[in-house]
Amino acid sequence: FAPLHALLPTCSAVVHHGGFGTTATATAAGVPQLVLPQQFDTALTCARLAEQGAAVLLDTASTDGARVRDTVERMLSEEGFSGRAARLRDEVRSMPSPNEVVPEIEERVARLRG
Repeated sequence: FAPLHALLPTCSAVVHHGGFGTTATATAAGVPQLVLPQQFDTALTCARLAEQGAAVLLDTASTDGARVRDTVERMLSEEGFSGRAARLRDEVRSMPSPNEVVPEIEERVARLRG
């Protein structure tokens, strides 16, 4: 294991299995992602990243090393991937933290309970 929060900000792209920790950390670092989903929920989550243009999803059953290499080369050469990943990073960073949201949730629940 590697400390992804320290490693990913130094990367131009990342290839991974689509796990939540790697996906979220790469998103927070603004790194374009090539995802080879390994489980049901990872494909759904990472499809959203692909829709944003910050990731490419490849089917593990029909992908080989050459396709992974070609896709990474495309992600590194097309400026749009890094720009969209950075835009998504900025959007995530602008969201309120859990500490900022909890008091609002508590207030709303208290109002609903009357």
